[in-house]
Amino acid sequence: SAYLHTDINGAQGFAGDDGQGDGVRILDAAIDYKLTEDVTVKMGRFLPPTDRSNLSGPFFLNNYTFPWVQFTNGYYDVFQGRDDGVAFYGERGEDIQVKWSLALMEGYDDTSAGDDNLWMVGRVVMNFLDPEEGYFNSSTYYGEKDIAALGFTFSNQNDAHGAGMDYTAWSLDALLETALDGGGVATVEAAYYDRDHDGAAVGNGLQGEGYFVLGSYLMADSISIGDIEGRLQPSIRFQASDRDVQPNGSIDRSVDYSLNYIIHGHSARVSVIFQDINLSGGVEDQQNLIIGGQIRF
Repeated sequence: SAYLHTDINGAQGFAGDDGQGDGVRILDAAIDYKLTEDVTVKMGRFLPPTDRSNLSGPFFLNNYTFPWVQFTNGYYDVFQGRDDGVAFYGERGEDIQVKWSLALMEGYDDTSAGDDNLWMVGRVVMNFLDPEEGYFNSSTYYGEKDIAALGFTFSNQNDAHGAGMDYTAWSLDALLETALDGGGVATVEAAYYDRDHDGAAVGNGLQGEGYFVLGSYLMADSISIGDIEGRLQPSIRFQASDRDVQPNGSIDRSVDYSLNYIIHGHSARVSVIFQDINLSGGVEDQQNLIIGGQIRF
């Protein structure tokens, strides 16, 4: 199988060759080929198997906004979490499902050390209740699955920033979701990230550790708004970062208070989010109100 996705060129701060940020940019361009019943190879530009949030993408999260600690203290990407390379992945087990992925990606492009070393990413996920099939995952299944999952990822690129300056990152993530007897769905998600650039200048503001914790409850009873019927889901997410170099005005920690109206799972939902953001260096804190919606066809 194969897939191709595009995004606006100005996403994630990219302005394009003309500096205007117009036009489109390749997001995903990948081919999957099943080598055996247990092993599949993925080639092209795609999401490396770094963590649950990245493999959920923005559309299958349990929050309207992507966790900022994932790219601040988490993992390298060339564009919107993607990179170019090849990955082998598979899954085994019945009572306990073990999902594994091993990828070799382009990573940082620094040839000053004489070699352009590849970025290696390895990930293992253990699912103790319902399995999660395939390469990707979601951060909530809205009660369609009972999930107790624990994931670990380790990545390394030798001489990523020149001779003797390696890039290393690792993370732990967990998801617990269960449908309660009354029909509601309780979800708890957490992740911890550690990122090391061996003191290279490119790592300023990125090297260090961060984490987030999220809790949500999808109510059992539906609420009708005109001809639309959905279920309310309040949630709260806390994020924090401890970096070796904390740039003034950068996010230090934040809390998202969300109320989601789930109409048709990830395909149709509306969210209202209040963000309380603490900024470093004595910069005045921020409060944001976001009203957003998601429709997938």
